[in-house]
Amino acid sequence: MKTLKILLLPLVLVCSVYLYAASVSQEAFLASLSLEEQEFLASHPSFTFLSDPAWAPLEYQDAQGKAVGLSKDYLDAVSDLTGIQFIQAPVSSWQEGYEQLLGGKIDLTTSLTPTAERIPLLLFTKPYLTIPLSIIAGQQVGYIGSLIELGDRPVAVVRGYGAQQWIHSQYPSIPLVLVDTVEQGLLAVKTGDAYCMVENLLVANHYIQKLRLFDNLKVVGTTTYINELSIAVQKDYPLLVSILDKALAFIDAGQREQLYRKNLPNMYAHVISQRTLNLMYATIFVVLLVVIFWMYTLVREIKKREVAEGEKKGSEARFRTLFES
Repeated sequence: MKTLKILLLPLVLVCSVYLYAASVSQEAFLASLSLEEQEFLASHPSFTFLSDPAWAPLEYQDAQGKAVGLSKDYLDAVSDLTGIQFIQAPVSSWQEGYEQLLGGKIDLTTSLTPTAERIPLLLFTKPYLTIPLSIIAGQQVGYIGSLIELGDRPVAVVRGYGAQQWIHSQYPSIPLVLVDTVEQGLLAVKTGDAYCMVENLLVANHYIQKLRLFDNLKVVGTTTYINELSIAVQKDYPLLVSILDKALAFIDAGQREQLYRKNLPNMYAHVISQRTLNLMYATIFVVLLVVIFWMYTLVREIKKREVAEGEKKGSEARFRTLFES
């Protein structure tokens, strides 16, 4: 029993230090709020939130339907500072949840880019992450420098995402293939139902890996569009936006780095296709065969030389004996 207490003591000390640091951090944050903001927090202990079920690794749902991803971790960090309880709104798709958000049935969403269509409808915090939108096409497609080069080729975009609004507004001649998820869009490009897809670089890379489309799809260019991920809030809560902005600014660089490392482990990783791996394996196999053959030939040659040396020494010995006789 004494041994168990000794082993548990460091864990208890670490937890105590963490809880104390978290408490001090929360107290410092609450002290930075105005009296009006503090009163708002006291009268609004909880809010419902929308999280995209299929936009990994930024936000998605686990096997139990629980919201996970980078945006949810940011929301948890905000909750630790403010004391607000964020309650996940049960939705089966982004499109369904977005309609409920615009209808006032959900208080906020964790990750939304301000667009000309959205700004009159919702309030936005300052962005906590910016990611460019890329063009994904088949392996046979060369570099695409601008969307204007696509002409009348069909482009897959997720229904309700910023890419749909931007392309429809600026390139009305481009036919859009509307899909419900990024996975559907990538598969549409693979099957030829769409010439390419415009999507967030991190998200597209994640689903290309998940669907094992290395040999089929690749990033062929970038766009001028950027996802500026912000928390979007109902128009009725301007004080909540102010509080969220202060909470996001309170999250230091070290904590942000931890969140990125947890959720974006392959952010800058280069994807190696299965074809390339097979070529590497074949090359290694051939090199091993050459090395084995070379070693076998070398050993055989050494043995021949040893036999020749032995015969030479024996001949010399016989000659010496004969000479002495």
